[in-house]
Amino acid sequence: TGNLTAEYVENDVRHTLFEMNLPIPAYLFSFAAGNLVEKKVSDRIYAISEPEIIDKLVKDMEDLGDALKIAEELFTDYQWGDYK
Repeated sequence: TGNLTAEYVENDVRHTLFEMNLPIPAYLFSFAAGNLVEKKVSDRIYAISEPEIIDKLVKDMEDLGDALKIAEELFTDYQWGDYK
């Protein structure tokens, strides 16, 4: 994931800028547009979705922190900052 570096509104258009300091393969890149909100799931994990379903998504993702810890024990630490 990229790390949020700036957010601003210009000419009634909201701009959100991210920075990714680690090289990643192109197939790991994605972007989204729309009426989206973000909600924290755990200390490093966030859910992003439409406001109408964000609480359900957070509930569905509540065990992801445990899965991430197990994956780090088996392989290597997740080095890309927050998991979004």
